[in-house]
Amino acid sequence: MKGVIYIMLKKEKSLTIILSTIILVALLYVIFSLNKLNVPTSSSNINSKNGVLNFLYFGVFLIVALYHLCLYIFRTEDISKLYFGCLCIIMSLRTLIVGNKYFLSLYPTLNYILVIKLQYLSIYLAVFFILSFMFILFKESSSKTINNICKLFCLFFIATTIFISPILASKLLIIFQFSSMLLIVYATYIILKAYRSQNQKIIIILIAFLTTIVIISMSMLHYLGINNVNDYSLLIFFFFILLNIFILAKNQSKAYKKIETLAKQKEQYCLREKLCSATFSLNSTLNLDEVLDKLLISLKQIIPYDSASFFMEENSQFIVKSAYGFKNINAIYKIRINKDEDLLFKEIYKTYTTLLVTNVKEDNRFNHYINLTDIESWLGIPVIFNNKIVGLLTLDSSKKNIYTKNHCDIALSFAFNAGVAVENAKLHGKTKQLACIDPLTSLYNRRSFFELANKIFDKAKSSMQPISSIMIDIDDFKKINDRLGHHTGDLVLKRLSKICSQNLDESHILGRFGGEEFIVLLPGTSFKKAEMVGENLRHAIENNPLIIRKSDTIPITSSLGVASITPTTENLEYLFTSADKAMYQAKAMGKNKVMSINLDLRIQKKA
Repeated sequence: MKGVIYIMLKKEKSLTIILSTIILVALLYVIFSLNKLNVPTSSSNINSKNGVLNFLYFGVFLIVALYHLCLYIFRTEDISKLYFGCLCIIMSLRTLIVGNKYFLSLYPTLNYILVIKLQYLSIYLAVFFILSFMFILFKESSSKTINNICKLFCLFFIATTIFISPILASKLLIIFQFSSMLLIVYATYIILKAYRSQNQKIIIILIAFLTTIVIISMSMLHYLGINNVNDYSLLIFFFFILLNIFILAKNQSKAYKKIETLAKQKEQYCLREKLCSATFSLNSTLNLDEVLDKLLISLKQIIPYDSASFFMEENSQFIVKSAYGFKNINAIYKIRINKDEDLLFKEIYKTYTTLLVTNVKEDNRFNHYINLTDIESWLGIPVIFNNKIVGLLTLDSSKKNIYTKNHCDIALSFAFNAGVAVENAKLHGKTKQLACIDPLTSLYNRRSFFELANKIFDKAKSSMQPISSIMIDIDDFKKINDRLGHHTGDLVLKRLSKICSQNLDESHILGRFGGEEFIVLLPGTSFKKAEMVGENLRHAIENNPLIIRKSDTIPITSSLGVASITPTTENLEYLFTSADKAMYQAKAMGKNKVMSINLDLRIQKKA
């Protein structure tokens, strides 16, 4: 017996679906049959109040049933929609077979026994689906065991009514009606328990169910003949449906609001993720050029644009430090914008916030770009660090009105993070420059010079290209310090570094070796060319004395040693040592001279 009960409960969902399908097909058949019949519209039953109401109930119940069944089809995990849809189908069927003389007159051959059984079955099925619907809604307040017993109780009467005679079925109905009073008491207990355990948001459901329970009780008294009360079950069920529709609409409204909130939260979350990713990317390097390139690329993931530029201020002018998306990229890098004259940049500097131009072609302030016929929208963004604008971002788009206030807010948030990365890169660059540059002469110091020279020497070795070096020593520098002081000695060092820088090519590397000695590396320079460079330097130094006052000049001469080699297995130290030896030979020969060593010939002689 327990096994049978378990199987019945296990298959309850399938059974519900099958019953609802059969009833729905039957109702559709009735509807099509009614459409085919040619009945005079002057029928007394149609004009009667009850006839009109019955057909109104029928249409409303059927539409609501179809709606709830469709909801269940698209969301099968919510079985309450299936139970309510089946309940509406049963009630729509009941409007046709209970008290509807017009409908029965359309089918005069309809078996009286069948009509009686359909009336009884509609009661049992309605109670079954009401209980099922209520048990789903108040799952936490009801007992699972009692719920199953109540459902089995209804299923027993349904199955028995199908196979017994109408007389027995009538007696069985009386038993069901009296037994239903216990179901009503239990249902009331569940509802009140749910009301006490939950908040007052379920008050509408409580009113609907309690009202339904009262009307069912009154209807039962009507059937038993105990009370002269009319059967208002269809009317009350109609109001019950309206309440349920109201609750459903309210829940759907909350669901839509929740979806909108979740969508906004998801959008904000994705935006934060992109901002975090962009910030991480910006801070992954301390090279300013790399930071600016990453800045523009990262920004494109957050705000749409066709082209973008990053401007930095130099000598009251803004120059493009990085650009992305331009066809004429070389022309963009030549742009110079005066901070005080350009109205767009001036306004950004004044407001410290973003500036949006929705229609570029009609804005007179937009006159600093070149060849921008395709641009329709423009967005200017200040990059701020410590309440100071350290750069300006400009975004261009070929679409009108593409940028919104939301884009401005996002861009400003991004710009604050970018400002930190840009300043860190600039600070790192300055620190690195200070570590590499001699503070007195602004030349490479010894350590940084050798780091760069080693890379160049290795490249010359791999390509078998000649490389040369020049060592420079100021003649009688100690005498200058002793006679005129160290301040004058520093001026001499600065003067010589400036003369050498002016007489060397961009490919030549000049550094301060230490004290009054300087060193030059000449990549790709042969022995003869290196000698010429050395002689030019000696001549330039000799002919450019240090002028302290108009009548007071300090002559400067130097001794230079030149060495040249096409490296194979040799190292950089061999080249510099040879140049240093040549320099000391020049000093020994009387100073203000250039001595040279061709290391390739020396290697050949050794070979």
